[in-house]
Amino acid sequence: MYSCKRSFKTSSNCKHTGIPRLITSILHEDYPAEFQTPPPKSIMSIVRGRMGLHFLYATAWRGKKQHISDVRGSPEKSYTNLYSYMYVLKEVNPETISYVEVDAQQKFKYFFVALGACIEGFKVMRKFVIVDAIFLKTVYGSMLVFATAQDPNHHNYIITFAVIDRENDASWS
Repeated sequence: MYSCKRSFKTSSNCKHTGIPRLITSILHEDYPAEFQTPPPKSIMSIVRGRMGLHFLYATAWRGKKQHISDVRGSPEKSYTNLYSYMYVLKEVNPETISYVEVDAQQKFKYFFVALGACIEGFKVMRKFVIVDAIFLKTVYGSMLVFATAQDPNHHNYIITFAVIDRENDASWS
């Protein structure tokens, strides 16, 4: 049975960097293509029962995060699919307006989408628009901006959304 205490982590007899990857492979087997996995404490029990390994909570957390990242794919890969996504969106939803802007190094800056169905539905909404933004928890530090209106029953109705690099006059324009 393997056991590694935090105090021995840097010593040569306790370098098992493959354990998060092992946890990831077990999660791939038990939860293929699923984002919802057990919490790290349960993952620790599963791996301990199956393989007899003892490891830290942080190691289980890293294995879980790696599994989710493998299932979801990298942000870079998602950005390369953005233009294809916009094309298909316009094909299945006519009247859709979309826009992508990149900087001089061809890095993503802004993305704007107003679905044709949402534009059509806005015609019967109350002419009261709310715009708000929220930070996205990514390594790129972007923000999600969205605009909503109220329907006659006082429910929120999404009009459009955008992903921006940061709040400034250029991105709001």
